[in-house]
Amino acid sequence: MFKRVYILFVAAALSFFIMIKDSVAQAPEVLWAKTFGGSDNDFGNCVRQTSDGGFIIAGSTASSGAGNRDAWLIRTDSSGNALWSKTIGGTEMEEAYSVWQNRDGGFILTGQIRSTPADSIDILLARTDSSGNLMWVKTYGGPGSQVGRSVQQNSDGGFIVAGSKTLDSAHHSEALLLLTDSSGNEIQFKGFRRGDYDYATAVGLFKSVISLVLVLGANELSKRIRQESIF
Repeated sequence: MFKRVYILFVAAALSFFIMIKDSVAQAPEVLWAKTFGGSDNDFGNCVRQTSDGGFIIAGSTASSGAGNRDAWLIRTDSSGNALWSKTIGGTEMEEAYSVWQNRDGGFILTGQIRSTPADSIDILLARTDSSGNLMWVKTYGGPGSQVGRSVQQNSDGGFIVAGSKTLDSAHHSEALLLLTDSSGNEIQFKGFRRGDYDYATAVGLFKSVISLVLVLGANELSKRIRQESIF
């Protein structure tokens, strides 16, 4: 009999929770629900199942860490019990919007970073080992605001990030696609614009003969392109 497992990920002020539901051709029932957070505003932005059946959560926390708001990673077992919790950040603002488990069992996350109140917002890319220990942190961008929305590991061990850049005070934007090597060194950083408000929300790499890169975004920015033609 076909069995569906639903993962509901809800962000709320002060804390957030994940709730697992199970369904066999009927209304889903809650298997468990967990909350994570402290006395300030904490958010979960992405959740994925890990290779051991547990879960990895990426978000941000103002309750702990080094700065105003830090990127936050939480790993749980299959029952939602926290195995570890790690923050990544300096004295100002970092947020994680997407996380991916790498082939070595570690994790790559992307989001946004601002090092000082006067700085622009740049794309954050950080890699950890399987225990959440930080291996390296990289930032990409320039004037204005750049945000990483989705990240995956490529077949060569490098990483591909989809995101967006705000172009002006009217908040016109373009989609961004970033390609790095396994150490986070930039290989290509491309912008795509078809309208006034474009952004990329997901990126997927397909292991096929034609090796397509799929970028999904607003303004019907849904376009399949051969990887060679982008880079």
